[in-house]
Amino acid sequence: MILRDESSDFAFKIYDPDDDVGRRRAIDKCRQEPTSVTDIGYTSQGMTNTATTVLEQALNLPEKDRAEIAARLLESLDDGEGEDIDAAWAQEIDRRCEALDKGEAVTTDWHEFRARIERDVFHR
Repeated sequence: MILRDESSDFAFKIYDPDDDVGRRRAIDKCRQEPTSVTDIGYTSQGMTNTATTVLEQALNLPEKDRAEIAARLLESLDDGEGEDIDAAWAQEIDRRCEALDKGEAVTTDWHEFRARIERDVFHR
């Protein structure tokens, strides 16, 4: 079974669900901030020493800074092919907002919607 602490995208642990002590240790480890690429189970194979050093330093930054760096790195990989998709989404958002403003959109209370998801998807 895989255990993931929702506060960190990097911490994954496998544990035996019948082993309460091992489960608690896994949860405690997941809650710790990663301090090196080895803490997150990442190998730097194929990365230069400089890239590995930069990654190590970035992992020691506060979550907000790591998120900003991640976003900028992802943006740097954007080759512009998604511009049509971005424009289509902007148009769809405008259409939905207009429908809401005109009272034409069918809406659902969040609590009712969540209860329906719990019931239909998670069978709770």
